[in-house]
Amino acid sequence: MMTPRRWAFFIGLVVLALAAGTGGAVALEEHDPFCAACHTEPETTYVRQIEMAQTQGFAETLAAFHALPTDADADGVRCIDCHGGVGVRGRVMALATAAGDTVKFVSGRYEQPAHLSEPFPDETCIQCHADYADDPAFENHVHWAFAEEGAPTDIRCADCHVSHAPGNDFDLYLSRPVVFPLCEECHAALGRGPTDMGQ
Repeated sequence: MMTPRRWAFFIGLVVLALAAGTGGAVALEEHDPFCAACHTEPETTYVRQIEMAQTQGFAETLAAFHALPTDADADGVRCIDCHGGVGVRGRVMALATAAGDTVKFVSGRYEQPAHLSEPFPDETCIQCHADYADDPAFENHVHWAFAEEGAPTDIRCADCHVSHAPGNDFDLYLSRPVVFPLCEECHAALGRGPTDMGQ
């Protein structure tokens, strides 16, 4: 039988091991190839798209476009910058999900292809793009219509601006087959605008 002192020692070792493991993972997650180490597909494809964009200067997807260096960020955006959660609660949730994914991977119970378990909240995008969300001169009725009475409230930035679908920066990586049904849903809810855009 373990004495209280041995229990305290054992619990201390477990906490120390968890802290060391978390610290190591947090350091490794700064590197995009680490994300593809456990999340084999489609993440390996995404990392290849990012690496191609960085060498060719042309991005096939929104995620790869974000990974391109800019004047403001010489390293570009990394996977973890969007997938790491926003704020303390978001970060804790992301770490908990990562811990669960690690257990699934090590035990061989992971799903292929991998899928996002929680959709991105708008705060993920707004942490860098608040200037677009708040700019009254931003002449795009779509963003302002969401604030109207009766508009759908469950459409998020990433529903239209799909991160890993092929597209181009001219069209802001909007895919008509993805976006048009959402446009039609909003038009129907507001009682104006075309509801047959995909035809």
